[in-house]
Amino acid sequence: SPALWAICAILGLGAFNLLGPKHSAAFALFAAAGMIIITLIIVLFAVPRVHWSQVNLGTIHHPPLEMWESFVSIVLALSGVEAIANLTGVMHRPVFSTSRKSIYVVAAEVAVLNVLLCIAMVAIVPLGREGHEEDMLAFMAQWYVGPWGEWPVRIVGGLLLLSATNTAVNGLMSITYVMSRDGEMPAALQK
Repeated sequence: SPALWAICAILGLGAFNLLGPKHSAAFALFAAAGMIIITLIIVLFAVPRVHWSQVNLGTIHHPPLEMWESFVSIVLALSGVEAIANLTGVMHRPVFSTSRKSIYVVAAEVAVLNVLLCIAMVAIVPLGREGHEEDMLAFMAQWYVGPWGEWPVRIVGGLLLLSATNTAVNGLMSITYVMSRDGEMPAALQK
């Protein structure tokens, strides 16, 4: 049952967080570095195989609400990076200079690698591409890298989802602590 696995994973992450946010941050860095490496491998295998003269990028005639939702999704993804950076102590005053360590690297990766991945996705022969909305990166890894490229994407992608869940759990713990310290929640929640 996916719901049972989700409950077990969240409980496991809660137990993992008993070690403190700095230890769980190493898990987040491992998952993020793994996904960046896998993304680079897919891009390196895909770029030479793309027939650039035959790529149809389409036009930007999407409804404004859909474009806004996509923009907000990207901003929310980057704000998760800032949240974990705040929890792990990477951000110090002045925040503008220390935020570059976390936010600019991820923003560059999102901008450059995702554009290349989108072009590689559009360049795939349409056979079966529409059936892979939920696992497109694994499908692209199998298409461009080969059968051995699909499983690392699925495994590291799962670890990255657990890392995102861990970021949400850490954010909730921080909010609970601050609210209990301010007297808005029971003081026992500070522990």
